[in-house]
Amino acid sequence: MKVRALDALGNVATGFSGAITVALGSNPGGATLSGTLLVAAVGGVASFGDLSLNRTATGYTLTASGGGLGPVTSTAFDITPGTATRLAFTQQPTTTVAGGAISPAVQVAALDPAGNLVPTFTGNVTVALGNNPGGSTLGGTTTVAAVGGVVTFSDLTLDKTAPGYWLTATGLGTATSSSFNIIAGTATQLVFGTQPGTITGGKSFSPAVKVRALDGLGNLATAFTGEVTVTLNSPGSGTLSGTTTVAAAGGVATFFSLSVNVAASGYTLTAAAAGLPNVESVAFEVIVGPASHVDFQTRPHDEIAGGTLGSPYIQLRAEDTGGNLVTSFTGLVTVAIAANPGGGTLSGATTVAAVGGLATFSDLSIDKVGTGYTLSFSADGLLGVTSATFNITPAAASRLVFTVQPTSTVAGATITPAVEVTAYDSFGNLATGFTGSVTLTIGSNPGGGTLGGTTTVAAVAGVASFATLSINNVGVGYTLRAGSGALAGATSGTFDIN
Repeated sequence: MKVRALDALGNVATGFSGAITVALGSNPGGATLSGTLLVAAVGGVASFGDLSLNRTATGYTLTASGGGLGPVTSTAFDITPGTATRLAFTQQPTTTVAGGAISPAVQVAALDPAGNLVPTFTGNVTVALGNNPGGSTLGGTTTVAAVGGVVTFSDLTLDKTAPGYWLTATGLGTATSSSFNIIAGTATQLVFGTQPGTITGGKSFSPAVKVRALDGLGNLATAFTGEVTVTLNSPGSGTLSGTTTVAAAGGVATFFSLSVNVAASGYTLTAAAAGLPNVESVAFEVIVGPASHVDFQTRPHDEIAGGTLGSPYIQLRAEDTGGNLVTSFTGLVTVAIAANPGGGTLSGATTVAAVGGLATFSDLSIDKVGTGYTLSFSADGLLGVTSATFNITPAAASRLVFTVQPTSTVAGATITPAVEVTAYDSFGNLATGFTGSVTLTIGSNPGGGTLGGTTTVAAVAGVASFATLSINNVGVGYTLRAGSGALAGATSGTFDIN
């Protein structure tokens, strides 16, 4: 481009040698004017041989001024694109749900060296994964022909969640997109992330059972926070203990305290959540663990004094934490009276070695009547156990005792207070069940007297009361004898008839 200095009549002022500056006048494309913008005139003409603009547009103008002249404006001119030399992402990929089309659609443009769109470019452009942190597959139409220099990829999808994906575009060099993320869709299914494994009875699963919520493409649905409930499918009588309903965090429900008590094979768990199909775990086994405590196989119950407790026996079992019999346990188990309302004595073998995990006490007995006895059982290193309450009642009556002795009385008068005879069992307990007849006779008879009144009385709750007895003759040192069938009789203390 040349700028001339003219005289007033329009002739080139050949003697003008001033410096001329050019600048953008109208700048519809927002371009930058490059090149030598200040040139000294030679023979009245300033030549600008390297001017350029970097942005395409219609209607640019230049202005020239300098040496005390101007400014002057050029005619309008256009800047058109150069040859396409590279590609650029003009609509970057954005964070998208797995399986969903990236929206807005990714666009790639063909540019000239100055970065201007080259509308004449109609070549094919292919996009691919440049970084694939989730191991995803790029779906959709990945090779598209440019229209007006722009390629639009309207149906691109990725199936695996991860942060930090990017795309590359090839077909005119290689362009790289900005990074973007693929996130999970709505939860549609449950899976066991950590399956239940073999455990001992009553012990918690380790590692803890985990249930994950997944979207339709198998990605962890991190937005899912619903409650997940697990139930036990049992081959026998096992019970699932612990917290069985847990709210998911980040799409994962973790069950830290689950346990199953009864040893068996073939258990499974079922996980359920509202709106999602149930899922069943792999099968697992519960095995017998080490002995942790003793418990009752057969218990003590009400018994008569001296009778075998738990007839025919009391049996204790060594159990693991799930209540399973530990057949390998052969330790000693010891019993003692815990609550002793009658002041009784425990007889029999009080320490027994277990056989096959069972300790059998076959000859225990308590001698004194009482209501609310308990027994405690213990074994070294194990938790002990105390029985429920039981009662000891009297055994069969075996002997008679004068419990109200006859007193000295006037001849012929009724002996008062009334003489009482009580039946006792062999352990000294009142035989309250005895209702037999008791007969009194004179034992020692120093006065040759005769015993008057009712001398045979039926016992009530083990006690026979004689309210009408009298002796007619005076004497010092009388005694009475009490008898009742096979029971051991009794002789009273001495008394006088005056």
